[in-house]
Amino acid sequence: MKYKSPRGPWVIITMALLLIAAILILGNQSLKATEKATFDQSDQQLIRSAYLGQLLVVGLGILAVLVGSSCALLCLRESYGRVAEEQSKVLAAIEASRDAIWVSDADLRMVMVNSAMEELTGRRQEELLGQTCRHLLSPHSLDGASICDTICPVLQSAGDSGRVEVCLSTPSGKEVWSEISYGRVTDTNGRLAGVVHIIHDLTQRKEIERLKDEFISMVSHELRTPLHHIKGFATTLLQTDVEWDAATQRDFLGSINREADRLTNLVEKILHLSRLEANGLPMEKEWYQVVDLVDGALQRRRNLTADRQMSLCLSPDLPALFVDGREIEVVLMNLIENAVKYSDPGTPITLGVERQGDQVVFSVADQGIGIPPEHIDRIFERFYRVEDEGHRDAGTGLGLTICKRIVEAHGGRMWVESTPGAGSRFYFSTPVDGPGSAT
Repeated sequence: MKYKSPRGPWVIITMALLLIAAILILGNQSLKATEKATFDQSDQQLIRSAYLGQLLVVGLGILAVLVGSSCALLCLRESYGRVAEEQSKVLAAIEASRDAIWVSDADLRMVMVNSAMEELTGRRQEELLGQTCRHLLSPHSLDGASICDTICPVLQSAGDSGRVEVCLSTPSGKEVWSEISYGRVTDTNGRLAGVVHIIHDLTQRKEIERLKDEFISMVSHELRTPLHHIKGFATTLLQTDVEWDAATQRDFLGSINREADRLTNLVEKILHLSRLEANGLPMEKEWYQVVDLVDGALQRRRNLTADRQMSLCLSPDLPALFVDGREIEVVLMNLIENAVKYSDPGTPITLGVERQGDQVVFSVADQGIGIPPEHIDRIFERFYRVEDEGHRDAGTGLGLTICKRIVEAHGGRMWVESTPGAGSRFYFSTPVDGPGSAT
């Protein structure tokens, strides 16, 4: 905000002119007094001219000083106004930041905080000011050791800025992994005058790093197993000191073929999920009858359901769906595969489809081991697998994630109902309406 005073200089000039006029009047009175003295007319004229000239110089000098002071004052006010405006912008940016920010003095006591800092600590500004970060945040390492008990990174830092990763305890008791960036402010003598701190929440980054580590570990294991089998059977067949009969050779080749399929399936799932998450897999939608989608998925999974009783519960008069048929079949095939995988041989699997308002809802149910309640919310996460001692399976934890992404790309949703020991029922929905609202 600028401070403007356009009338200020003219007021001062007017005052200066009045002052000069007063001086001239007084000078004139003094000159009249000289007329009574014993000076002749020429001397009086000379004195008058010299006196008036001196008064004029003094008056102009006073006028110049006052005008200069007025302009300097105006410039000072405008400069202060610009500084105040910039300060207001900085304070607004700090307040609007989603990162917690605080400024401390030379004793590292807080002198300014923003709203994000209040939210992080669960305290109001009045309670924060004057406190130290050690008292409020208790920064510590991952193993629980206090950072402040060993070394203060701000005071011990050789440079004017830096950063340190710490764990912070929130009022709710949650541990938040954060990065504190700081910049030291020094006075003209180089002494510490204050410190600006910014807290960056690293929770998302740490979660990405964790998923990356899990992905590398999982892929390494899942790739190594089929590769070892393929290598082992191939090496055995290539031995020259043993002559294998045709049945044994065929058995070895069948094992190699199965492991190669397993390897291909893993790679395809990883690539499929990557394209879905990057929106690089456009849905090629057409009109499909529901019965055709169900039949296509069952045909492509008939090798898994050969020893199962497949019960179909399709409501009559189901509308046609405007979907990517191949992708919807992928969802059904994954659900059928999971139902087979996590239920005992011979137990039935039920596939149902019904219309609910403007949605068509598919479901696949089994009578298997079920899903414990604590896993329900995470079952659709990448690489997340529910392991049971009696049903340990070398799954990738990608199938349900892929299914959920496909369903959401169609404008539907996916969910599960499960009872441990009694089985699970997975649902997904797709909208009925499409271009032209054909049925």
